[in-house]
Amino acid sequence: MQLVFLGAWIVGVLGWAWAFWHFMPMWFARFQKRAEHKGFSRKVLMGTAVFAVAFCVGVGAMVFSEALNLPPP
Repeated sequence: MQLVFLGAWIVGVLGWAWAFWHFMPMWFARFQKRAEHKGFSRKVLMGTAVFAVAFCVGVGAMVFSEALNLPPP
C-alpha cells in the first residue's frame, strides 16, 4: 500500500505541475492585455482532475492500510 500511496503522490504532483504550467502564463496574459492561448482551460482542468483522482487514490490507500492494522476487538 505504501507503493500505491507513493505512486499516487507522484502522479498528483505531476498533475498539479501540469495544471500550474498551463495556468500561470494565461493568468499573466490577462494582466499584460495579451490574447489568451486557446485550449489552456482544458489542459488546466485535465491536470486538476488528475491531481484530484490521485489524491483520492492516495487517501484510499492510506485508509485501507490503516484498516488492515487495526487491533482485534
